[in-house]
Amino acid sequence: MRALLCFVLCAAPALAQQAHYAAVDSATPKISIKLRWLRRATLAASCATSIVLDTWSTRSVHAAGGVETNGLFRSPGGEPNWGRIIGFKMGACAAGIVLQETSLIRRRETATSAWTAIGVNSIHSAIYSATTIHNFRLAGQLRSQPGTPR
Repeated sequence: MRALLCFVLCAAPALAQQAHYAAVDSATPKISIKLRWLRRATLAASCATSIVLDTWSTRSVHAAGGVETNGLFRSPGGEPNWGRIIGFKMGACAAGIVLQETSLIRRRETATSAWTAIGVNSIHSAIYSATTIHNFRLAGQLRSQPGTPR
């Protein structure tokens, strides 16, 4: 009997809160399918620029004779630690997917939350695109110096 009473006392606030959110959710207009897919497309682009392009450009700098300067991703000899690089980028993408696709943080998806996610994803893509451009320029400069591998 005590277990049932404890369950009822613990579950009552949660059930009341769920009823409140159900009433709020029914009154809040849902976002359009196009906006939801725009958010998902920017998330996919963000992950692609992070994992594929930045890793590829880091590899090209390393092949041209450069060393990794980020201490988190560098082995003691200056070599890139590919497992950490790819694992970190995949973890960041997974976190973005979980935060944007589940209701872990937000109770309902509004147009404001969708546009905020689109903005964050676009900024993330722009930062990794700039890093990719920088890395390819650096690889070109290293290759043009005499005595470096081609």
